[in-house]
Amino acid sequence: PLYVESFSKYPGYTGTMAVKGSAEIKETVGYESTSSVDLFSTFSSTVAQFLTFSLMGADKDCAANAVLDQANACGIHVHVGNCSIAAEVAGHYYNLVTGTPDPWKNIIYTAAS
Repeated sequence: PLYVESFSKYPGYTGTMAVKGSAEIKETVGYESTSSVDLFSTFSSTVAQFLTFSLMGADKDCAANAVLDQANACGIHVHVGNCSIAAEVAGHYYNLVTGTPDPWKNIIYTAAS
């Protein structure tokens, strides 16, 4: 698993929020039968990642059922690059080769009121 033991402000952020907490990303691989004929079976593998996190000081406007009218609002995601230097922060981290849409766009947190 990948452990995130601390957070820092996004480069260039001048707001007053100071989010603290931790996160963990685990990968699992599963296999499922896709067909079976007599004694022969075909299996496909599925890979999934699970993100668990605990945040303190997160935006209280990110409550359950919040209307998110800005891209990445209330989002939690992993970036490519060095996130301590604004010029080196790249896009969201995922497998671009597959051609699938950015999976991080749908990952959000909800803050307790």
